[in-house]
Amino acid sequence: MSAFVRVPLEEICTVVGGGTPRRSKAVYFGGTIPWATPTDVTGLDSLFIEKTKETITKSGLQESSARLVPAGTVLLTSRATIGYTAVATRPMATNQGFANLICGERIVPEYLAFWLRDQCDMLMQLAGGTTFREIPKSTLKKVRIPLPPLDEQRRIVVILNRAAKIERLRKQAKERLREFIPGLFIKMFGDPVENPMGWEKGLLGDLSQVQGGLQITKKRERYPLETPYLRVANVLRDQLNLKEIKFMRISIQELDRVQLERGDLLVVEGHGNPSEVGRAAIWDGSIDKCIHQNHLIRVRPDHSIVLPEYINAYLNSSSGRQHLLRSGKTTSGLNTISTSNVKDCILHMPPLELQRRYTQIIKAVRSVIDVAESGSSTASGLSASLMFGLLKEDT
Repeated sequence: MSAFVRVPLEEICTVVGGGTPRRSKAVYFGGTIPWATPTDVTGLDSLFIEKTKETITKSGLQESSARLVPAGTVLLTSRATIGYTAVATRPMATNQGFANLICGERIVPEYLAFWLRDQCDMLMQLAGGTTFREIPKSTLKKVRIPLPPLDEQRRIVVILNRAAKIERLRKQAKERLREFIPGLFIKMFGDPVENPMGWEKGLLGDLSQVQGGLQITKKRERYPLETPYLRVANVLRDQLNLKEIKFMRISIQELDRVQLERGDLLVVEGHGNPSEVGRAAIWDGSIDKCIHQNHLIRVRPDHSIVLPEYINAYLNSSSGRQHLLRSGKTTSGLNTISTSNVKDCILHMPPLELQRRYTQIIKAVRSVIDVAESGSSTASGLSASLMFGLLKEDT
């Protein structure tokens, strides 16, 4: 690719800010002018923004530093949340969390939006600071962008749009697969509250071993073994996040007592958000000699009576979540449950063969989800590679 001339942003677009009308004046809000905040942009699935959660009136626009920008303006989040972009499809205003780039005739808005997205690390550096980040508009104006001819910009946009569409479709497919799992549970076993199938009932504590985890203390520094452990951040609802694993020093006796086994369930014991207390996931055995911290509760099912996938589905269902939420307590803003609360969960007991069928189906679905997630990662990597390859200029 031939080298593209780099030009400062201020030569090809006008950079303006936004503002917020006084909240005490109700007459300033609820008008016909879309008014974007960063959350309107960070939650977008596409490159374009048409609707905003809030709107303002003409008087709200006139009596504040907000400014009406034309359709085709690139909105860039430039304060605290840095580097998200969207192209306005209609005239709108924004709050002060944006630098808005009104494009001139030499730049295609979508090309600029894609290029800025690819420059997130650079934009973060421009923002500076540690507690409150903001890109000064005077600095942003001096940023130099490779500027191909308009036809080349449009060609690049077409290619990147195709990659973004693939990524979006894979994400939607993955979400639909995840929605399938709770529906299958109800279809095969019935509502856990009403128990329309008439299954026998049992306490989770009678059907499994329930074990608390280890507390991190300074005295552990002298213990002989250093072992990987799971914490709340590693256990999401119905899935594990093992990207960051920490280590704890323990005794040999503790390892024998709390070492995780494949098929164990991990239940979140405490969380600031009550809806996250009791979320559960099945340990996959992917880390050798792994243990768990005291903010997780381990449930080891008796496989001759009940299977992990069945318990996991119940604990993550609305019924299981409500039971644990009612049983728990709140202290100093932290919502917690105990091992006793988990043991006291009432579980309906469908035939083991039906549980096995459910487990087989769920494992097949999870395999498809894994493929979808792998495809999403590949699509994301493809988008990044395309941006690098198409937007770079020779040196």
